[in-house]
Amino acid sequence: MILSCRDVTVAYDSKIAVDHVSFEVNEGEYVCIVGENGSGKSTTFKSILGLIFTDGGQISLFGKDMHELTIADRQKLGVVLSDSGFSG
Repeated sequence: MILSCRDVTVAYDSKIAVDHVSFEVNEGEYVCIVGENGSGKSTTFKSILGLIFTDGGQISLFGKDMHELTIADRQKLGVVLSDSGFSG
């Protein structure tokens, strides 16, 4: 399994942005997450990348807990975010 999200929850103050999201991505699969603006798609991906902290649940990449990933593991990832959060 390449990616596993189990009951991932993210809240900003008292507003829940991601509410117990669970899914898996296996090698060779293509996955699309679809939803309205503000539904938590970007927040989910930022959680997977370790750019923000989760308030609950578990994320694993390449069969490892995301907090145990090495630099070599992270170099296997390729991501393009619509908004990097950095100003130029």
